Amino acid sequence: MKHSARTIIIAAGGTGGHILPGIRIGNEIDRAHAGVYKSQYVCGSREIESQIYGSEQITPLKLRAGTRKGAGALTCLLGDSFRVLKSFLRNRPAAVLAMGGAACVPVLAMAVVLRIPIFLHESNRKAGRVVRLFAPLAKKVFLGLGGMEGKNVSIVGTPTRPAPDAVNRDVILCMGGSQGASKLNEIFVTVANRDHIRAFGYRFVLLSGPGKHIPNRGVVEVREYEPRIETLLARAEIVISRAGAGALADIANCRIPAVLVPYPFAKDDHQQANADFFGDADAAFVLDEKSLTKESLDMLLHHIMADASLRERMRANLASFDSSSAARVIAHELAESISGKKKESRSKFRVNSGMTHEPR
Repeated sequence: MKHSARTIIIAAGGTGGHILPGIRIGNEIDRAHAGVYKSQYVCGSREIESQIYGSEQITPLKLRAGTRKGAGALTCLLGDSFRVLKSFLRNRPAAVLAMGGAACVPVLAMAVVLRIPIFLHESNRKAGRVVRLFAPLAKKVFLGLGGMEGKNVSIVGTPTRPAPDAVNRDVILCMGGSQGASKLNEIFVTVANRDHIRAFGYRFVLLSGPGKHIPNRGVVEVREYEPRIETLLARAEIVISRAGAGALADIANCRIPAVLVPYPFAKDDHQQANADFFGDADAAFVLDEKSLTKESLDMLLHHIMADASLRERMRANLASFDSSSAARVIAHELAESISGKKKESRSKFRVNSGMTHEPR
């Protein structure tokens, strides 16, 4: 008698930094363990969540998590928990993997109540509150950049796009993004249009984030959003970026020397921790928001552009943060843990040893 594939729930919402790595793990589950396990997704109700899942032709279970504050938040949590409970009782999943976002709380809570195995993934160097709360109950906690210890902790990196083939790197890229990007966008445009910066002969591209008005753009090509970001990363010689874990994974896998400007209002100041981890390993330069001026970015960008040996050294140091195998490792360890099979050799699924120790 043929058995149907068992479901692994992937709870991922809030931002693309949670959702896209979750989708890559789900794709790997569906590919490598077809007929045994299949992925299904749970998220919140923000428009950005619908857009990301829609672009991947995925229909997740949508909860109201994160749409209310105060007493309304508790009402949402109770309603979401009841809805998840009904779903789990109707079709009991084999496991739950939480990637981040408000929707993870009711999903994890109901999994614990029903004694469904839970797994966590924390992309950032500094773990969030949900991960800290549920880590003691998890079968395994997968980490992107380390920062936690425990018998159930495994450092695997953050699943990201496959690194594109190297091409002519002729672009200086600024990934302003959506969070607090106006200052970064404005300063980059000003610096890129200065004669001594333009003289290096690079193209300048700014990913501004949706709805951002960029005046006096000059030589800078402005795009609100780039759905095929890997094609742009393949051409980037230097990148200026916030320090979200997803962006850092792309930067590392594509070996792009970077200037990181952590978003100062990120929860638990996790972007600063991420950036410092790269900076301490001589894999990036870190410029905090207070120090970000036209003069400081000009000086730093000119320094990197003028020194080819520095860029090569940074590229070599970025190799220790490579997470190109992360989705395969996580999918493999999930399936192995759920099935209870004896662990096989991990030679095929090598965890990046470069991220298992403190930076130099």
